[in-house]
Amino acid sequence: MEIKAEGIITKEDFGVAQKHIIKSTKKEMKKKYPKLLGLFPMIVIVIIIGLALHYIGKSIEYDSKTVVNTILITAVIFLFVSKLYIKFIKKLPSSKGIYLGKHSYTIKEDGLLEESENQASTLKWSGVLNIEETSDMIFIYVDSIAAHFIPKHFFSNENEFNNFKAALFDKCKHLQKVA
Repeated sequence: MEIKAEGIITKEDFGVAQKHIIKSTKKEMKKKYPKLLGLFPMIVIVIIIGLALHYIGKSIEYDSKTVVNTILITAVIFLFVSKLYIKFIKKLPSSKGIYLGKHSYTIKEDGLLEESENQASTLKWSGVLNIEETSDMIFIYVDSIAAHFIPKHFFSNENEFNNFKAALFDKCKHLQKVA
């Protein structure tokens, strides 16, 4: 028996999905490398201060004016780079690409068939690493940093969504269902 979900993925849907995936990736990194992540900012700050002191006057003295200037310059550079990154991300994805627009997801015997105007692919059930549900979507992880996402507005009601989710978990028996 095939179960199908159809709808339109908007830029807003894509943005919500990317934020969730990034947040999940950060959680995973914190689990695996908590000490490294805590030390990284401190190491960067020490390196920046050291380089600034070396190039600003070739002095080893750590006077408060130099330290404050270095921190301010670093903050301005960080904010500038962050703004560029956010501006870049807002341009993605293209409305002519494969992520936005009409999509359908069909649960089939051999895998999850995803179809859109510009592509069709089947994800084998053995390729599903995790399934997560949020208030807006269901995520089908194929890697620790990549997932297919299906917005809940693809379903006409909660019962239809629950049937799709149940069928998905039924095909992915290799996963442990988390409530």
